[in-house]
Amino acid sequence: MKNFFGRQTGNQYSRSRVEPAASTQRRKTFTLNCPHCQVSQEVLFNGISTFCKSCQQVINLEKVFNPPEVTHNNRPVLKRVACFHCQSEQSIPNKALSSFCKKCGKRINLQNYKITGKFNGSLETQGTVHVTQTGELRSNVICHSAIIEGKINGTVRALGKVELRQTAVIKGSIHSESLVVREGASFRGAAKISY
Repeated sequence: MKNFFGRQTGNQYSRSRVEPAASTQRRKTFTLNCPHCQVSQEVLFNGISTFCKSCQQVINLEKVFNPPEVTHNNRPVLKRVACFHCQSEQSIPNKALSSFCKKCGKRINLQNYKITGKFNGSLETQGTVHVTQTGELRSNVICHSAIIEGKINGTVRALGKVELRQTAVIKGSIHSESLVVREGASFRGAAKISY
Protein backbone atom coordinates (compact mmCIF):
# COMPACT_ATOMS: atom_id res chain seq x y z
CA MET A 1 0.00 0.00 0.00
CA LYS A 2 1.28 3.51 -0.83
CA ASN A 3 0.85 6.58 1.30
CA PHE A 4 0.09 10.15 0.19
CA PHE A 5 3.65 10.73 -1.04
CA GLY A 6 3.72 7.51 -3.09
CA ARG A 7 6.01 5.64 -0.73
CA GLN A 8 5.42 2.00 0.10
CA THR A 9 3.98 1.40 3.56
CA GLY A 10 3.34 -1.78 5.59
CA ASN A 11 0.91 -4.55 4.79
CA GLN A 12 -2.64 -3.37 4.23
CA TYR A 13 -3.95 -6.03 6.62
CA SER A 14 -1.70 -4.92 9.49
CA ARG A 15 -3.17 -1.43 9.81
CA SER A 16 -4.39 -0.55 13.28
CA ARG A 17 -7.19 1.80 13.97
CA VAL A 18 -6.54 4.51 16.59
CA GLU A 19 -9.62 5.98 18.23
CA PRO A 20 -9.48 9.48 19.73
CA ALA A 21 -9.79 9.53 23.52
CA ALA A 22 -13.11 11.39 23.46
CA SER A 23 -14.85 8.80 21.29
CA THR A 24 -13.79 5.87 23.48
CA GLN A 25 -15.40 7.44 26.54
CA ARG A 26 -19.15 7.10 26.89
CA ARG A 27 -20.85 10.42 26.12
CA LYS A 28 -23.70 11.55 28.34
CA THR A 29 -26.97 11.77 26.44
CA PHE A 30 -30.62 12.21 27.34
CA THR A 31 -33.93 11.84 25.58
CA LEU A 32 -35.64 15.04 24.45
CA ASN A 33 -38.94 15.70 22.71
CA CYS A 34 -38.63 18.24 19.90
CA PRO A 35 -40.57 21.42 20.85
CA HIS A 36 -41.69 21.77 17.18
CA CYS A 37 -42.87 18.26 16.24
CA GLN A 38 -42.72 16.35 19.59
CA VAL A 39 -40.56 13.53 18.15
CA SER A 40 -38.35 11.87 20.78
CA GLN A 41 -34.56 11.78 20.13
CA GLU A 42 -31.21 11.36 21.90
CA VAL A 43 -29.10 14.53 22.34
CA LEU A 44 -25.76 15.27 24.05
CA PHE A 45 -26.05 16.61 27.58
CA ASN A 46 -23.36 19.31 27.09
CA GLY A 47 -24.65 20.51 23.70
CA ILE A 48 -25.76 24.05 22.93
CA SER A 49 -28.13 23.34 20.04
CA THR A 50 -29.06 20.50 17.71
CA PHE A 51 -31.26 19.73 14.69
CA CYS A 52 -34.41 17.66 15.01
CA LYS A 53 -34.04 14.42 13.04
CA SER A 54 -37.67 14.57 11.95
CA CYS A 55 -38.58 18.20 11.16
CA GLN A 56 -34.99 19.57 10.71
CA GLN A 57 -35.74 22.55 12.98
CA VAL A 58 -33.07 23.93 15.34
CA ILE A 59 -33.55 23.02 19.02
CA ASN A 60 -31.87 25.48 21.40
CA LEU A 61 -30.73 23.25 24.30
CA GLU A 62 -29.78 26.23 26.50
CA LYS A 63 -33.46 27.28 26.55
CA VAL A 64 -34.45 23.71 27.39
CA PHE A 65 -32.05 23.57 30.38
CA ASN A 66 -32.56 27.20 31.53
CA PRO A 67 -36.07 28.34 30.62
CA PRO A 68 -36.71 32.10 30.86
CA GLU A 69 -38.00 33.34 34.21
CA VAL A 70 -41.70 34.12 33.73
CA THR A 71 -44.74 34.73 35.84
CA HIS A 72 -48.10 32.99 35.44
CA ASN A 73 -49.12 35.29 32.59
CA ASN A 74 -45.89 34.76 30.55
CA ARG A 75 -44.50 38.22 31.23
CA PRO A 76 -40.87 38.58 32.37
CA VAL A 77 -40.29 39.38 36.04
CA LEU A 78 -39.64 43.11 36.43
CA LYS A 79 -37.96 45.22 39.09
CA ARG A 80 -38.31 48.92 39.81
CA VAL A 81 -35.14 50.99 39.41
CA ALA A 82 -34.55 54.71 39.90
CA CYS A 83 -32.18 56.68 37.68
CA PHE A 84 -29.27 58.21 39.63
CA HIS A 85 -29.33 61.37 37.47
CA CYS A 86 -33.02 62.35 37.29
CA GLN A 87 -34.51 60.04 39.98
CA SER A 88 -37.28 58.81 37.65
CA GLU A 89 -38.41 55.23 38.35
CA GLN A 90 -38.90 52.60 35.69
CA SER A 91 -39.53 48.88 35.34
CA ILE A 92 -36.65 46.78 34.01
CA PRO A 93 -36.47 42.97 33.49
CA ASN A 94 -34.75 41.13 36.36
CA LYS A 95 -32.07 39.64 34.11
CA ALA A 96 -31.04 42.94 32.47
CA LEU A 97 -27.43 44.09 33.02
CA SER A 98 -28.07 47.69 32.01
CA SER A 99 -30.75 49.96 30.62
CA PHE A 100 -31.25 53.53 29.49
CA CYS A 101 -33.38 55.99 31.42
CA LYS A 102 -36.57 56.77 29.53
CA LYS A 103 -36.61 60.35 30.85
CA CYS A 104 -33.00 61.63 30.61
CA GLY A 105 -31.40 58.97 28.35
CA LYS A 106 -28.50 58.18 30.70
CA ARG A 107 -27.28 54.60 31.06
CA ILE A 108 -28.37 52.73 34.21
CA ASN A 109 -25.85 50.06 35.20
CA LEU A 110 -27.45 47.08 36.98
CA GLN A 111 -24.42 44.81 37.43
CA ASN A 112 -22.90 43.59 40.68
CA TYR A 113 -19.18 44.28 41.14
CA LYS A 114 -16.58 42.36 43.14
CA ILE A 115 -13.36 44.33 43.71
CA THR A 116 -10.41 42.02 44.43
CA GLY A 117 -7.50 44.36 43.62
CA LYS A 118 -6.78 48.09 43.32
CA PHE A 119 -9.45 50.17 41.61
CA ASN A 120 -9.30 53.90 40.84
CA GLY A 121 -12.20 55.75 39.27
CA SER A 122 -15.87 56.30 39.96
CA LEU A 123 -18.30 53.39 40.11
CA GLU A 124 -22.04 53.78 39.63
CA THR A 125 -24.40 50.79 39.64
CA GLN A 126 -27.84 49.77 40.83
CA GLY A 127 -26.29 46.44 41.87
CA THR A 128 -24.13 45.41 44.83
CA VAL A 129 -20.48 46.45 45.21
CA HIS A 130 -18.39 43.91 47.16
CA VAL A 131 -14.85 44.97 48.12
CA THR A 132 -12.99 41.82 49.23
CA GLN A 133 -10.18 41.70 51.82
CA THR A 134 -7.58 42.14 49.06
CA GLY A 135 -9.61 44.90 47.37
CA GLU A 136 -8.64 48.57 47.54
CA LEU A 137 -11.00 51.21 46.20
CA ARG A 138 -9.87 54.84 45.75
CA SER A 139 -12.94 56.48 44.34
CA ASN A 140 -16.53 57.50 44.87
CA VAL A 141 -19.13 54.75 44.73
CA ILE A 142 -22.85 55.06 44.08
CA CYS A 143 -24.66 51.73 44.38
CA HIS A 144 -27.73 49.95 45.64
CA SER A 145 -25.87 48.12 48.43
CA ALA A 146 -22.26 47.55 49.48
CA ILE A 147 -20.28 44.90 51.35
CA ILE A 148 -16.86 46.15 52.46
CA GLU A 149 -14.09 43.82 53.64
CA GLY A 150 -11.10 45.71 52.18
CA LYS A 151 -10.00 49.34 51.98
CA ILE A 152 -11.93 52.34 50.67
CA ASN A 153 -10.69 55.89 50.36
CA GLY A 154 -13.65 57.96 49.16
CA THR A 155 -17.40 58.35 49.42
CA VAL A 156 -19.89 55.50 49.40
CA ARG A 157 -23.52 56.37 48.59
CA ALA A 158 -25.98 53.47 48.77
CA LEU A 159 -29.74 53.35 48.33
CA GLY A 160 -29.87 50.30 50.61
CA LYS A 161 -27.53 48.76 53.17
CA VAL A 162 -23.77 49.22 53.61
CA GLU A 163 -22.04 46.51 55.61
CA LEU A 164 -18.54 47.01 57.03
CA ARG A 165 -17.07 43.63 57.92
CA GLN A 166 -14.23 42.89 60.39
CA THR A 167 -11.35 43.65 58.01
CA ALA A 168 -12.83 46.83 56.51
CA VAL A 169 -10.83 50.09 56.58
CA ILE A 170 -12.78 53.15 55.46
CA LYS A 171 -11.47 56.72 55.08
CA GLY A 172 -14.25 58.94 53.81
CA SER A 173 -17.99 59.25 54.11
CA ILE A 174 -20.92 56.87 53.89
CA HIS A 175 -24.47 57.87 52.92
CA SER A 176 -26.97 55.01 53.08
CA GLU A 177 -30.35 53.81 54.23
CA SER A 178 -28.76 51.52 56.82
CA LEU A 179 -25.23 50.88 58.07
CA VAL A 180 -23.93 47.67 59.66
CA VAL A 181 -20.50 47.85 61.31
CA ARG A 182 -18.99 44.57 62.47
CA GLU A 183 -16.54 44.41 65.39
CA GLY A 184 -13.00 45.10 64.17
CA ALA A 185 -13.93 47.37 61.25
CA SER A 186 -12.12 50.73 61.04
CA PHE A 187 -14.08 53.79 59.92
CA ARG A 188 -12.77 57.39 59.81
CA GLY A 189 -15.15 59.91 58.39
CA ALA A 190 -18.81 60.90 58.39
CA ALA A 191 -21.85 58.68 58.13
CA LYS A 192 -25.29 59.91 57.10
CA ILE A 193 -28.16 57.46 57.52
CA SER A 194 -31.46 58.35 55.84
CA TYR A 195 -34.71 56.43 56.09
